Amino acid sequence: MYSVIVEKGEYVLLENQNEYVVAYGYNPKAEEGKQWEDAEYFPHWNQKSRKMDMLSSALEYLRIKTEKGYIPYARLVEIAEILKEGILSDDEESAEEYFSRKEIVDDLKKIENL
Repeated sequence: MYSVIVEKGEYVLLENQNEYVVAYGYNPKAEEGKQWEDAEYFPHWNQKSRKMDMLSSALEYLRIKTEKGYIPYARLVEIAEILKEGILSDDEESAEEYFSRKEIVDDLKKIENL
C-alpha cells in the first residue's frame, strides 16, 4: 500500500515501507499494480541509513520532471568544476583572488570535490 507524499501536475511522490516512487499518471482507484503509467523507484528497504538519501533522490527526480529550468545538484557541481578549471587555467592569480572571497569559499566548501 502506497501513501501520497506530494502531487505535482501529472506526477506524484509515493512511499511505502520499502521504497519511494515517483509515478506519472497516478490513479489511486485503479487496481494494485496498475495505478500509474510509468514510474521511477527509489528503494530504501526500510533502512534508516538509506531513507534520507532515497527521499532526496526521489525529490530531485520529481523536480527534474515537473519544474521547467530546474538544474539538478549534480549538474551544478559539474558546472562549478568546469568554471573553476577554466578560471584557474586562464589566470591563476586572479582566480586565487576570486576564490579567496569569503562567500565563494563558504559555498565551495559545501560542494564535494572542489
